[in-house]
Amino acid sequence: MLNIDERRIDVSRGDTGMFTVTFTGQDAPEDNCTVLISLKKTKDAEEIIWEKRLAVSNHMITVTLTSDDTNQDYGLYWWDLRIIFRDGTVYTPMLPAPFKVLEVIGDAS
Repeated sequence: MLNIDERRIDVSRGDTGMFTVTFTGQDAPEDNCTVLISLKKTKDAEEIIWEKRLAVSNHMITVTLTSDDTNQDYGLYWWDLRIIFRDGTVYTPMLPAPFKVLEVIGDAS
């Protein structure tokens, strides 16, 4: 199960999923800019659990979550995204948001 409410993401442990982020407004990145998506256990943790670098196309990115991405201990994590413009400017358009790994009963492996 993958559920997204505003920026909060809830996903069942080990599940795969996909979602799209569309950028609007005057700060929307152009095609081929890079978006960096990161996941941490706590907002102030030094260690990044995983990170994805995605290219913008048509003012959007598609984020694919693999089983490895979601096969974390049950509980609350935090994610955010940063835009890296072609001139090297970095912009963070959102505060860190909750990413919750939900318990499951069966083992799909």
